[in-house]
Amino acid sequence: FSFKLNSIPLVFELNEDGKTEDYTFFKSDKPIQIRNLFPTIIRDSASGSSSTLIQIAVPSFIRGQNIKRSYVNLSSDLLGTEINLPDPFFKVKDDPAALNLTFYPPFTGETSSLRFKLGEIIRGKFNLSNEVIEGFIIAGKEKQSISIEKDKISLIGNIKTLDLAIFSSFEKTISTKIVDLDIKKLEINKITLSNFSLPKTIVRSKNSNKFLELLVSNQNLKGSFYVPKVINQAPIIDLEFVNFNFSEFNNTPFADAWNNLLPPLKFKTNSLVINSIDYGNWAFDLSSSESAFSLNNIEGTYGKWGLTRNKNNISSLKIFKTEKNWKTTLESKIYSGSPEKAFKQIGIDPNFEMDTISAETNLSWQSLPWQFDYGILFGDVSFDVEGLLILNGEDLQAQSNILRLLSIFNITDSFEKVTNLDFRKLYKSGFSADTVKGNLLITKNLIRLKKPMIFKSGSSEFKWEGEIKRDKTGKLDDLDLEVVMTLPLRDYLPAYAFLLGGPVTAGVVYIAGKAFERDLDKFSSGSWTIKGSLEEPKTEFNGWFEQ
Repeated sequence: FSFKLNSIPLVFELNEDGKTEDYTFFKSDKPIQIRNLFPTIIRDSASGSSSTLIQIAVPSFIRGQNIKRSYVNLSSDLLGTEINLPDPFFKVKDDPAALNLTFYPPFTGETSSLRFKLGEIIRGKFNLSNEVIEGFIIAGKEKQSISIEKDKISLIGNIKTLDLAIFSSFEKTISTKIVDLDIKKLEINKITLSNFSLPKTIVRSKNSNKFLELLVSNQNLKGSFYVPKVINQAPIIDLEFVNFNFSEFNNTPFADAWNNLLPPLKFKTNSLVINSIDYGNWAFDLSSSESAFSLNNIEGTYGKWGLTRNKNNISSLKIFKTEKNWKTTLESKIYSGSPEKAFKQIGIDPNFEMDTISAETNLSWQSLPWQFDYGILFGDVSFDVEGLLILNGEDLQAQSNILRLLSIFNITDSFEKVTNLDFRKLYKSGFSADTVKGNLLITKNLIRLKKPMIFKSGSSEFKWEGEIKRDKTGKLDDLDLEVVMTLPLRDYLPAYAFLLGGPVTAGVVYIAGKAFERDLDKFSSGSWTIKGSLEEPKTEFNGWFEQ
């Protein structure tokens, strides 16, 4: 008799030589294209043909004896067939790999069974019905002690190389039935994804109603991978630590991830160590497309710095691929409870002290995140500082661009000489402020105080406006600033005289030629402009006025 199996024409003949007391066999022994037996989604991954023996075992009907269970057996050495699937299933055309499948249809019950073996890669047995799939899979050639457990698929053994791309190959062929997978112990000598690899890894599993938890451990990472059983729920990666050393750090791991689009997932690690540097603990939601990587809901700390959601409940880092380069955007809140240590951590030896600092950012730069440089930074920053003290300093020539700028805001250094006010009487070690708030707009050519930067210290207020130019390299350059100070003058004038324009008579204070008929405890304001370069700023006093 003859029939077609997935378009393969098969002719079966009675096998007289193979007949036994219990069975009569019909066989088809000819080269066939094994690819036609594969699921459609991976059929194009195989080519060529191999000699294949298919036998149908028909039980003998002998009076007084139990009827044996019929079965179908397929066997081939796969010589001549190439399988272009990721490891461990990759096979070149001329390498043999024994394939054996035996299928037992339902007989006295509604359950069928399948026994299978593919070379030294996998072997096992399944019981199949409309309600359940149960059985076991053994990876590798070593003997294992394992049996079928009710309503469960058990996995044990070892794999030489596992390419994670295999999961995307089989993604659409996975049944929608809920199957409990129990990984007793799976030892994988090498896990790869494109050019990236992990060393010898041990995998075990736990089951719950919502997730299959994979417990993964190797010298580079340890933790849990939660595979959801609920449709449209993202996988979760929750690791105790991640520790990698790259002999030459480059963008290869990232490029590999970009070229192998990752599914949406939630990531968390208590410790991220790269090239022996601890980058702290991080958590985020990852999603990707052909044009962008997105890390949303970022929470984490790196040394004395932290990242969390801003006032709009957003904490997001996005990486875009442009025609010529990469682009990164960051919309989040950056904070520190130990600013001096935090700035030293990023290579700035501060000439200031702070209690706390926080900044809400909407920034971008034309590179990958770890190639950040403030010279190529653009966007918007709102900041809030508490307990600021800018230290008095004589020489900042060796200091950074940023520290020179900060010293401009030190009124004890910048304004005493042009006002005759004795600021050092109150600011002995440097200018201090209870709070500092501001909003910066950063463009290619300048940094503008988008909203006034306000220093508040007791009953004093210092309001800064204007902009700072940037040179061609992005460094800070020329100044164009104005500050309005609102002061209780009694606290700032020298004790021996009030001489900023005239004497004090009958409660009238003459300041810069103008009479103020009010108590010195009341507020008065003065205005200054700051021009010139950052290295040689020029301060000019514009005069006093009533607030």
